[in-house]
Amino acid sequence: MTEDVTFGRWLRQRRRRRDLTQESLATRVGYALAAVRRVEADDLRPSRELAEKLADALGLATDERPAFVRFARGERDAYLPLPAAPATPVPAPTSLPRHNLPAQPTPLIGRETEIQAVCNRLSRPDVRLLT
Repeated sequence: MTEDVTFGRWLRQRRRRRDLTQESLATRVGYALAAVRRVEADDLRPSRELAEKLADALGLATDERPAFVRFARGERDAYLPLPAAPATPVPAPTSLPRHNLPAQPTPLIGRETEIQAVCNRLSRPDVRLLT
């Protein structure tokens, strides 16, 4: 095992190879951004649960996961080398937006009458607010 490879350093390299930001990784694992930052800085040892979620988010093969969890938990014999080539990106969960914008409102299909009434009211000079 290479002595200078820490779990945090390994995680940072793997995350970058997967083209993920710390924020997107934190979203995928359901933890605070600060926790991911501390793990990458080797200031925080991840729990078994967080290590398993990280393995899922990074797309680790099933046979790599036990060694990954042991390495994350600090067992020196469980070193995982980085793959030579980047793996296929893991698609982001469909339920999570890939941006920080609010969700789009539902379309107003079949509400032409209501849309026209709103437009008419908003065009009047005496109307300043419509809720």
